[in-house]
Amino acid sequence: MASEKGCQQPQDVKYWPLEEQGDVKNFLSQANIQTNNSSLLYLLSQKDSLIAEVGWKVIEGQRISASDALILYESRDLGLLGALSCFVKRQKTGNEVYYNRNFHIEPTNTCVHRCRFCSYSCYYKEVGAGFTPAQSESKKEKWEYTINDIVEISKRFQHSGFTEVHITGGVHPDRDVYFYEQMLQAIRVVLPEIHIKAFNAAE
Repeated sequence: MASEKGCQQPQDVKYWPLEEQGDVKNFLSQANIQTNNSSLLYLLSQKDSLIAEVGWKVIEGQRISASDALILYESRDLGLLGALSCFVKRQKTGNEVYYNRNFHIEPTNTCVHRCRFCSYSCYYKEVGAGFTPAQSESKKEKWEYTINDIVEISKRFQHSGFTEVHITGGVHPDRDVYFYEQMLQAIRVVLPEIHIKAFNAAE
């Protein structure tokens, strides 16, 4: 068995014997695994063969354990992980790829937070204090869509083939959970079949 070869690798040998490397390459080729040379060598060159053992488990259709997953995580080899993932994916769904079509609604950029990674928020104290965009620290125009505004945006996507609406925005100081409940209900009336993916952890 190929996995047994990996288990039996001597600890003092850096690379698997050439004849065994050939077997692995043939297996990878027959399994239609697309990988790069560095990832393939990495799979073949583990002194303790732990990575190779886990790799063979995946290739042979065995379920990996939590400790196996940790070994893959700590390997930090995205090429190898990608090759193994691609192999599993092709076993399950062949070359077919599934995706959704979505559109975005950002109800407001007025926000009580100042997250450094956010690219569009407008800090609510600057807005409330009457700062102009030129005077404010963020130098951004604010927007605050009403529920009617959001309904009109949603109507543009009726009968369009879109399958999801993605909603995220600022944490507005004057909008509570009831506002967002009404907003979601209004969207559902306009787009009854749409999948609603809404709100981040901060919201």
